Amino acid sequence: MNGSGSGSTEAHVVSAASNFGQWIVHAVTPLGYTTPANFSVDAGL
Repeated sequence: MNGSGSGSTEAHVVSAASNFGQWIVHAVTPLGYTTPANFSVDAGL
């Protein structure tokens, strides 16, 4: 959704141990390009 260039929806995860200042996962998903208008995320902690 931020124009990273992959052409797909990407998942990014930050570390709580670093007070959310360090990225620990960057992954391209099989989903096509999405926009904020047609995509939402539900995450349980």
